[in-house]
Amino acid sequence: MQVINQFLNPSVFSELKNQVTDKNFPWYFPHTPGEPEQYVNLSYYDHQFHQKILDMGYNEYSNFISQISVKMPHIDQLNYNACIKIDDTDFKATNPGVWVHRVHDLKNTDRFTDWREYTKDKPIKEVD
Repeated sequence: MQVINQFLNPSVFSELKNQVTDKNFPWYFPHTPGEPEQYVNLSYYDHQFHQKILDMGYNEYSNFISQISVKMPHIDQLNYNACIKIDDTDFKATNPGVWVHRVHDLKNTDRFTDWREYTKDKPIKEVD
């Protein structure tokens, strides 16, 4: 995978960003008979944009997928007992509780994508 800095002209990137983050952006595609239903996937890191995504109402669309990336290097070096905890911002702040998942169970091979399969992805970094 290759990162291409400033892949888009800054004004083009800014316009695209404004359209996608607009509250009225239609998070759906017209469904054509015979074609599979289409989804919009927005990947973001950790929790830095989570509140903004919630505030913009994207999750009100059934074919919008929030994909929160959790960076965890050297996952294979964790022992069998390692867990990932989905926590709240504070005790009893916004969630009914916490969720704990064993890393071993999350590493199910039917949910794994090898890096060799990412041949056409071209990440774009935001230009300030």
